[in-house]
Amino acid sequence: MKNKFLKIFGVVTVLTIFNQGMTLIRASIMASSFGTSNQMDAFNFANTLMVCITNIFGSAIATVFIPFLTKAKTKEDKKVMNSYINSMGLIVLILLGIYSLGSIVYLNISGNNQDNFWNIMVELSFVLGIGQYVRFFSNFQTSMLQVSRKFFSIKFAAILSTIFSLMGLIYFHNQLTIHLATILISFSYLIEYFALRVSNRELEYQHQWVIDYKNNQTQQLFRLTVPIVLNSTIYQVSLIIPNIIARSFGVGVVSIIVYSNQILNIMQTLIILNLLSVLYPELVTVFQNKPLSEAKKQLGYYISLTNLIVIPMVAGAITLGPLVISILFQRGDFTAADTQDVWQFLIFGSLALPLIVFKEFYYRVFYSRSDTKTPVKISIISIIVQMLFLIIGVKIIGIWALMASPLVATLVATILARKSLVKEIGQLSDNRYQLVMCTVNSLIMAGVIIMIGPSIHTNRLIKLIILVLIGMFVYGLLTWIFQRKFFLSGKGGKYH
Repeated sequence: MKNKFLKIFGVVTVLTIFNQGMTLIRASIMASSFGTSNQMDAFNFANTLMVCITNIFGSAIATVFIPFLTKAKTKEDKKVMNSYINSMGLIVLILLGIYSLGSIVYLNISGNNQDNFWNIMVELSFVLGIGQYVRFFSNFQTSMLQVSRKFFSIKFAAILSTIFSLMGLIYFHNQLTIHLATILISFSYLIEYFALRVSNRELEYQHQWVIDYKNNQTQQLFRLTVPIVLNSTIYQVSLIIPNIIARSFGVGVVSIIVYSNQILNIMQTLIILNLLSVLYPELVTVFQNKPLSEAKKQLGYYISLTNLIVIPMVAGAITLGPLVISILFQRGDFTAADTQDVWQFLIFGSLALPLIVFKEFYYRVFYSRSDTKTPVKISIISIIVQMLFLIIGVKIIGIWALMASPLVATLVATILARKSLVKEIGQLSDNRYQLVMCTVNSLIMAGVIIMIGPSIHTNRLIKLIILVLIGMFVYGLLTWIFQRKFFLSGKGGKYH
């Protein structure tokens, strides 16, 4: 079982690295063409807004739909699946429709001012909204493939989508406009959806246009969905408010945050989300069918295993941040000053990643036990704290509050999630020694990189590769010396 998991995770990670590499090239083309301009701010704001609207209900897909799929067997179950998918899609369509009508009214009132930030944002959001609506349905297809353990198919669909948008941006690079770039990126989501549908063709599931609200199972799915939707609504609002505040600091700040998040998303997607997508069905099975002591032991091991990779990535991102950002984005309209600004946001975002590992695994345990209310309560509290910190902090420490607010929210959520989980299932495995050693090894690795870096005189890309290889060697050696027995055992630590 362990060897099979490592093989799957290894291949998925390689495919993810390839896809994220192409995504970065795509982001680099956008950065060189539009930099931190008003147009780029409008694109990023519109994209964030459309993602938020669709994710209000899309967030429930993995947490509610996957546990149901693991138990779905009969024709009645498939009818429930169709009812749930169609109902959720209809609700999201209504939300997008309401937004579109409001936007049309706004454009008519504001007039035809093509340089106005809000006008550009509204125009781009129409196209991006179509793309995100398609992605909403892709999430259902992805969930089915996850439960069927067809992780490779998921990655191939994502790669195909990224290749299309990247090739389009390269082909039209000389005459690229922000509207054309938006169309290419949105259309790529349609390609991803059809690739996922093709991968699902062998499964017994067949889509039907049916909605049955009277079915008890359908009603149960919606009862589980409501708390998650409430949580997601508050969370999505918490994403929009910082963007509005960021815009108040002037042109370019919204884009700077997005460029920073693109690098952070690589680390999150590469490790955290990949592991969660592979492990969540397993975690559901363990907590539903195995003794609680065994389930908690596996939970502790999974968290430690994930942070074994995440913590050194955080140290590397902070140490090599300016070099990475300059290689990725610093050309054309993207300046050296923009590189420093993005790096500052990257530092705070990186520090939150190990906490996100804890929080996401804790949340998945609640979901696997059909408890969707506790994560909602925790998220509401953490988001309220974040908003208060942001609103008050902006007046006191300015833009630094904008940088630190996600870290504050993640810290509060992690602490509350752990306390609630301990109260529900008892003491957890901390594996504190392993976490301390990961941190110490990562700091030693960062120190070596800082000392060696100034002595390497070559082009930026080669310098980055050399420093990454040195860092991997130092960290790998230290991990092998001090931690190999724990991680090779495949077991969690003792309870304290």
